[in-house]
Amino acid sequence: MRTLLIPVSLSLFLLSCSGPKTENTEDCATDSLQAATLAAVQERDTTATPVPEGSFSLQVYENQGSDGLSGFGYDILKDGQAMIHQPHIPAISGMKGFATREDAEKAGGLMLMKIQKGIMPPTLSIREMDSLHIVQ
Repeated sequence: MRTLLIPVSLSLFLLSCSGPKTENTEDCATDSLQAATLAAVQERDTTATPVPEGSFSLQVYENQGSDGLSGFGYDILKDGQAMIHQPHIPAISGMKGFATREDAEKAGGLMLMKIQKGIMPPTLSIREMDSLHIVQ
């Protein structure tokens, strides 16, 4: 069953964005990525990782540069307390902040969605970063 997950997810992504190109291709990629992520959640055993309880939110900030980082990062908050502190772009080598506030919001939003759907631990892959059009 799991061997079908990757081809099905890839097919969803390719089919959802195969129409004529419009100005809104970024939304198409984000929607397709979220659909593939939701399909993965539905395929896996939901008893293994229950959906975490609490109120989750995203906070984007600009790195101050004191630790050598520039650009933007994000925090995932659970009930107002920092649960994940992400000052740099995940899944790439090196320590580089997000180029724009919007890039940090997109990556943080996907992480937040994964947490809310019970995907633990939440991670971001290079493929997901590319699908969100996050410049590395």
